[in-house]
Amino acid sequence: MRPDLAELPAELTCPAGLRALAGHLRGAGFDADRAAGLLGAPSPEHLLGDPARYAFFAGPVPPGPVAVLTWLFILNARVPADLVRGGLDRELIELLRDLGLLATAGDGYRGTVSITPYRSRFFVSDQLFTCTGPQQVRANTGPGLVMPPHASSLLALATVDRIDDTLLDVGCGGGFLAVNAAARCGTVAGIDPNPRCARLAGWNGVLNGVEAGFAVADIASFTVPGDDRFGALIFNTPTLPRIRSTEDSEWGQSTADRLVRQTLDAAPRILRPGGTAYVQALVEVPRRYSSAAAAVRDWAGGHDVTVTPIDAPQLSVTREQLRRRRLPGHSLLAYGARSGELLDALAARDVVAVEPVTIAARVRP
Repeated sequence: MRPDLAELPAELTCPAGLRALAGHLRGAGFDADRAAGLLGAPSPEHLLGDPARYAFFAGPVPPGPVAVLTWLFILNARVPADLVRGGLDRELIELLRDLGLLATAGDGYRGTVSITPYRSRFFVSDQLFTCTGPQQVRANTGPGLVMPPHASSLLALATVDRIDDTLLDVGCGGGFLAVNAAARCGTVAGIDPNPRCARLAGWNGVLNGVEAGFAVADIASFTVPGDDRFGALIFNTPTLPRIRSTEDSEWGQSTADRLVRQTLDAAPRILRPGGTAYVQALVEVPRRYSSAAAAVRDWAGGHDVTVTPIDAPQLSVTREQLRRRRLPGHSLLAYGARSGELLDALAARDVVAVEPVTIAARVRP
């Protein structure tokens, strides 16, 4: 179901408002640890990796600014007007409304976007779901959606945390990786084929006081002039295992082999000699390969690559799960009846596993 996307101006007309918003959110105590504590999540990563599950089981909104902001912008739920006015200071409410991030909904309020707190920063994105009532969560789908930071984003951040060179965030989405890397990497930038992503990533740069350029571009054709080439790139690829090809797939979603080949071919046009491309992907492993690493090395042709498995059971499908035709309850790849559809589709393609990996490829000097 296509959501009504929050209207974004062609140009950011209120950068001062966005910069002020970050201070107000911090002043309200809105952070991932407090949000996770309110919802009984074992960690912020657990909450942000699958907020729809927490929205489904969430009870009534408790009083207080952190609760109001969590229900509005992480659980994407309607909050009664009296709780909003009693929990948030008037200036914050007016600022959210002026920026178009908060709207009236009957006798309450709803966020028009998600706002994800993480590491003292905030990230505006589209809402992947809407909580319409107790145990009522409606998924929002469509190729124009800008995803909030999610489970694979948090995994990719572990790679970014080890990079201390200039960085290009490929398929940047809302700019989560680039913004988090800016303080350490110095020069950061991002590209995405989705114009809405580039625009919201720019918002998030301003919101967090980060200087970063974000542009609409596809890695298949993107080129950087020699003197400006980056030391590293990170590409958290949109490679969910396919149930079927539909118009509701994520913008830019493709198979892992295609995106890995594109990145390896593009790396010398983007990175200086000695630079490293990091690609995170969910790899469907055909029966003819022993592992995702074997498949990636085959796709890489003459490129020298290092393939590191990622320990993420929620993003994996094992051979045993395929044999038993059953995914665990914590899987993020499919829910309920869709689990059976996914497993049937994988078997029909003679896929024996889905494995998340990080691929590192160095540009030859």
